[in-house]
Amino acid sequence: MMNKLFPLFGLPGVRRNLKALVVGLLLVGLTATGYSQKPEDKAHPKELSDKVSEALNGPIKTAKEAHNWDEAIRQVDALITTSSPDSYDRAVLVVEKAQTYFQKNELHPAIAPLEEALKLSDAYGYFEGRVALDMTLSLAQLYANEAQASKQKDEQHRLYTKAYTYVRRWLDQSKTPNPDLEQFAASILLQQATLNSDKVDIGLVKQAQAEIEKGMRMSVKPKDQFYVLLLAALQQQGEYKKSAEVLELLVKQFPNNKSYWQTLAQTYVQLEEQVRAIITFERAQQYGILNTPKENFNLVALYFNIKQYDKAIELLESGLRNGQIESEQKNWELLAASYQQLHKEPKAIEALKEASKRFPKSGAIDLQIGQIYYSMDKTPEAYAYIKSALDKGIDKPSQTYVFLSYLAFEMKKLEEAKDAAQKAMKADPNSKDAQRLLDAINDAIRDRDAQKNQPL
Repeated sequence: MMNKLFPLFGLPGVRRNLKALVVGLLLVGLTATGYSQKPEDKAHPKELSDKVSEALNGPIKTAKEAHNWDEAIRQVDALITTSSPDSYDRAVLVVEKAQTYFQKNELHPAIAPLEEALKLSDAYGYFEGRVALDMTLSLAQLYANEAQASKQKDEQHRLYTKAYTYVRRWLDQSKTPNPDLEQFAASILLQQATLNSDKVDIGLVKQAQAEIEKGMRMSVKPKDQFYVLLLAALQQQGEYKKSAEVLELLVKQFPNNKSYWQTLAQTYVQLEEQVRAIITFERAQQYGILNTPKENFNLVALYFNIKQYDKAIELLESGLRNGQIESEQKNWELLAASYQQLHKEPKAIEALKEASKRFPKSGAIDLQIGQIYYSMDKTPEAYAYIKSALDKGIDKPSQTYVFLSYLAFEMKKLEEAKDAAQKAMKADPNSKDAQRLLDAINDAIRDRDAQKNQPL
């Protein structure tokens, strides 16, 4: 129940941030003139060949300045084809290709060249650590973006795994704590864990919780999104008491957030702590929250459930008349039921009669009035309202016809009693109650007629 209440987690703005990250890769990691650095070993020197350097600073640069991205990629691909697979040329060219795809605003085709660049850097140390970290984070965000776009759960699972692997690498290798990326890592894990709503991966949920708690320890005042993620993780594990503690912190920090109040109230209902749920509603209403007609009715229902019928009546009486509670038939019936619980049958009848004016075609209301009159030993009144209920129409009328027949029989209206019993039998030919009553009525009619025919 709880994890469906509102969107509990999401990934950072992937498409918005990726371009800025990757466009800067070459600027921070490579020199601006020829993309070359001093070679550190003879086997894999970090310097570009003249051919690649001239192309990058000549026709490829010209094509990019003209925003002719397809031409730039075509030229880069031609150079990649002729470069050695483990060369510095190759590493720089695949970064250039990825960068061009970003400038073209195409994310998917940027993944393969960027991933190849990182693998080459890992193997031969072609790019300094800061650049490799930028590549790593870009790949994490790219794979997360791919996972969100995919419609296949198995594919999403694979893509989220890749995304988490890269962001975890960034977190492990970076010397600077980053709570935002801990949040990102936790979001990925929770998304992955809940891909199959019928079988949540609790192991991944717990792993996400560890990331969340780690990120929260990085800040004196963690962002509210951390609490929301923690809440999601706790709810998936059925930890509703701890969820309530987190929500109490959230409503304290963000008292105008309706979603937090709603979830807190529902959490207390889930825990069967209805008094706390009531208090939550009333606290929220001080901020002008949880006070829609539907929510006001939910508060009434809570009072009714804990047998505080006077309070339920107070809220219903005013709310039904001033519009703070929807004037629906079931709400008027709850008002009548509340009066009945306090043994105030006349007030219950009064409430139902007002409901009948508002819903004049409802036979169910007249039926309830008739039943209450009968409980008060007011048979004629009961008879009148039960008959009215049947005239208006009710679902499954057989048993109600039996009741009407019984009332008429009790009032010695034998013909009317017989007619009602016969209608009960027609509505339900298998009704034993109707048959027994009809037999009794027929016997009474015969006895009455026999007495009439006796000589004086």
